[in-house]
Amino acid sequence: MAAVPRNPGNCNLHPPHPHGCRPGCRLPHRCQSAGGHRRDSLTVTLTMGKEKLHINIVVIGHVDSGKSTTTGHLIYKCGGIDKRTIEKFEKEAAEMGKGSFKYAWVLDKLKAERERGITIDISLWKFETTHIACKFAELKEKIDRRSGKKLEDNPKALKSGDAAIVDMVPGKPMCVESFSEYPPLGRFAVRDMRQTVAVGVIKGVEKKAPSTGKVTKSAQKAQKTK
Repeated sequence: MAAVPRNPGNCNLHPPHPHGCRPGCRLPHRCQSAGGHRRDSLTVTLTMGKEKLHINIVVIGHVDSGKSTTTGHLIYKCGGIDKRTIEKFEKEAAEMGKGSFKYAWVLDKLKAERERGITIDISLWKFETTHIACKFAELKEKIDRRSGKKLEDNPKALKSGDAAIVDMVPGKPMCVESFSEYPPLGRFAVRDMRQTVAVGVIKGVEKKAPSTGKVTKSAQKAQKTK
């Protein structure tokens, strides 16, 4: 599916890269993806490669103070685990008479941990939270997902398995490039209600002239070296 951010603003969220992510780039994109959804407010997750900020969080507390339950609930709320998995844990926990332990089981994997209700081993979890709200502006073309051949102009809706060229408008500026120019900034996924409904690549970026706005120090330094 496709994205065309028409939201004004400087691209100052990430340092510049060799293919032109410079201050002032406006981000209408035109993208292609396989998947399906109607025109509506969605969330777009872009693959930012090495640009993402890594945060390590350690949870410490007394035995039975709720560390695993709190952390598991937080992971679920942040989209690190889907609803279907939580429902599975809830059912299994209820069968053992421990229905309230469903979130703790996100981290507690050992049989002994689940039977005793106490964390024994160290638990590690990694997940991503890069989400930017977007809206579908226009369904431009429905295409064959294998050949890329145009099948229909301005389709009214898309269903699961369809591929299309779509314009999307992000809620705020983001740093992207076309997949052919810079693949790490050219992939994206569309998520709705914690479910991935489409994935794709950015086919083109419509850049506008920069306006007076905040420019990062790294971007200023890059401009001076030219």
